[in-house]
Amino acid sequence: MKNGIATNIGLSNAWTCRLLAATLLLAAPSGAVTVQAATVYVYKDARGAALITDRPRQVPGYTLVRQYGIEDPDRVSDAFAHPVTSAYDELIARAAREAGVDLALVRAVVHAESAFDAGAESVKGAVGLMQLMAATAIDHGVSDRSDPWQNLRAGAAHLRALLDRYGDTTLALAAYNAGIRAVTRHGGVPPYPETRTYVRRVLRLHDLYREQG
Repeated sequence: MKNGIATNIGLSNAWTCRLLAATLLLAAPSGAVTVQAATVYVYKDARGAALITDRPRQVPGYTLVRQYGIEDPDRVSDAFAHPVTSAYDELIARAAREAGVDLALVRAVVHAESAFDAGAESVKGAVGLMQLMAATAIDHGVSDRSDPWQNLRAGAAHLRALLDRYGDTTLALAAYNAGIRAVTRHGGVPPYPETRTYVRRVLRLHDLYREQG
């Protein structure tokens, strides 16, 4: 995702509150110094899944569950990653198949990018299920980034191109999030907290979706 931390969990409010608090404590490395405080917002959607983010946006159907003051939003643990089904599963499978990309990986990217929200828009201008930027959409012949199929097709094709370019899933995901120039400039995964958190989250989700089959 281009607009901060986000992942989905399928937990009740009570367990969400308890587990998030516990996870934040466990996620901080021993002896870590205190950094600027931040707030994590937890939203619950109509399916009972939750969206965790440090940069909330107004989304119809979402309600604020609770705010948490924490030391570092990038320490939100990937223990909250939880496979979900969506109305777009068939389109996601088709896009993955046509692009020749592991279905579990495409699902993981969609999950991390938009939480399966076709109407998602980031503060940086990314749109749709796979959070396409305007330039990427143009490269893949997309006329409407908010159209689920066009978005998924282009996003999967872009991911395929990055996998071919780097021959490495971690670097491909870093480039998907931060851009090719950033990966080139830093000679690997850029030292951006958002990007490093994103890569860890997608890889964890990838494992979970593969296990789910």
